[in-house]
Amino acid sequence: MFIREKQCHGPVDMDVLINGHHDHNDSNPEPATPYSECESEVNHQPLTHTQSTLRIILLVMALSLHAVFEGLSLGLVGGMREIMQIFFALLVHKTVIGFSLGVRLVKSALSLTTALVCSIIFAAQIIIGGFGGIAILDVVSRGSPLIAGTVSFIAQATACGTFLYITCFEILPHEFHQRQFRVAKLFSLIVGFVLIASLTALFPNGST
Repeated sequence: MFIREKQCHGPVDMDVLINGHHDHNDSNPEPATPYSECESEVNHQPLTHTQSTLRIILLVMALSLHAVFEGLSLGLVGGMREIMQIFFALLVHKTVIGFSLGVRLVKSALSLTTALVCSIIFAAQIIIGGFGGIAILDVVSRGSPLIAGTVSFIAQATACGTFLYITCFEILPHEFHQRQFRVAKLFSLIVGFVLIASLTALFPNGST
């Protein structure tokens, strides 16, 4: 402990450590500054690392939950045409989300093994959700078609809601908090929104 305090204080003598200031210079608080800076650096550095790791893990969990409901929405669709439409929409969507998650994992302080585990968990959830949706559709299709439609509606609405939450509260704030390339990020966001809105306006019923 004494060695650590000596490294933090540097050239400060023992009188300054005991009294906190020189008798002939009461108004100068500079001798106590090196200790405060060192203590702040030691205390805040592990907290920042922990917060960064926790946010990455929560992001992976949220994206995985979102992928499960996406798989459910895909598995609950009955017609082949609707299945192909949702499949290609999910293909484009998951490519962008997967790339964004990969960038966040690279920038984080996670180890390579942990990053690979997070990536595998994220990639497997949509498959689990798809098979779960097929199983649910197989069970409810034996009963009322209204029940099957209601279950499909709830799964798709939940998938859209989780996607909006992740985009608006996790991805966009983190990206725009950084000062670099803010204009380019804003331009890309506007272009993507206009592109999807144009496709929706041109093909309102999903026809191609």
